[in-house]
Amino acid sequence: MIEASQIAPGLFVGSFPAEGWTLASAGVGTLALCACDHQPPTERFPGLEVARIDLVDDGSPITREHFVEAMHLAAHLAARVREGRNVLCTCRHGRNRSALVAALALAALTGCGGERAARIVRMRRRSPYGPALTNSGFVRALSMVPGRKARTNETVRNAVEAGV
Repeated sequence: MIEASQIAPGLFVGSFPAEGWTLASAGVGTLALCACDHQPPTERFPGLEVARIDLVDDGSPITREHFVEAMHLAAHLAARVREGRNVLCTCRHGRNRSALVAALALAALTGCGGERAARIVRMRRRSPYGPALTNSGFVRALSMVPGRKARTNETVRNAVEAGV
């Protein structure tokens, strides 16, 4: 069983990922490992594309470099969702680092702003460890992500499917 919550069609947030074929067998195509303290080798996740970012969740503000890296990763993950892959963003508890990346991916997919994406992730993420996006530095960083007008039929469809 996979401990994860669906944020939008094809986009999920979870805690420590199961190793072996479990995720691939469940239909996950791309795994994003978002915790600096949990970066197992790619070979432990056969059949998956593994993306990585070493985010710290100690209550300090996110660095500019980490935020830019998170935005690039989120754009990559959004592209994978558009291709029809299921994407799972993970960290230790599936609450802050993975939720930040998922919120950025949701904004990239739908054109919603970062504040709206954060509200959606908070509403949809059900972690056994507590509520999502409690790191105020991550939430402040998300608040700086502007929404954009949906310009394509695909972006409009993604927004409707995600309930944005």
